Amino acid sequence: MSEKRAAPIQAAGVQNDFASAAIAWARINLFSTPLYSVVTLVAAYLTVKLIYGTFDWAVVRAVWTGSDGTACATPDAGACWPFIEAKLGLFMYGRYPDAERWRVNLTYALALGGLVPLMISSMPGRKWFALYLGLVFPIIAYWLLKRLVPTYIRLLSLSNKLEHQRDDFNYQLLDKIASYRVKGRL
Repeated sequence: MSEKRAAPIQAAGVQNDFASAAIAWARINLFSTPLYSVVTLVAAYLTVKLIYGTFDWAVVRAVWTGSDGTACATPDAGACWPFIEAKLGLFMYGRYPDAERWRVNLTYALALGGLVPLMISSMPGRKWFALYLGLVFPIIAYWLLKRLVPTYIRLLSLSNKLEHQRDDFNYQLLDKIASYRVKGRL
C-alpha cells in the first residue's frame, strides 16, 4: 500500500493552479533579492524595447512595395523589403555561380536533416545525429562548398593551362632565337 503524503503547502487564499505556481517561481527565481528584482526589471524593459523596436522597423515603418532599394530612400523608412527581395540570392548564396547553387541548397538540407531530429526530444538515436552534425556534416559541407567534386576536371584544366603556358614560352623562345638569327648574332 502507498504512503500517505502531505498536501502541498498553500498560501492563505491562494489557489493551487498554474498561475500561482508561476508567481511562486518568479518570486523565488526572479525577485528573491532587491538586486535580482532590479536586474529582472531592467532585462524585461530592454527585451520589450528590443521587440517593439524590431517590430516597428520590420513591419510598421517598413517599405513593402517597389522594384529595388530606391523605393526606400525616405529618411524615416524601416526595413526595405523590395531591396531584400531583389538581393535575396546574394544574401543566401553570396557570389556562388548560379549553376553551382545546388551545392549550397544541399548543404542547407543536410544541416536541417541533422538539426531537426536533435530538436525533437522523443527522437530515438539523437546521439547519432549529434555525432553526424559534429563530425560528418562539416566534412561533407566543406567538400560540397569548396566544389571538390570535380577535382579531376580542375586538375585537367590546370594541366591544360600549364601546357598552354609552356607552349607560349616555347614560341617566345623560338621567336627570340629567330630574331637573333636574322640579326646575325647566332
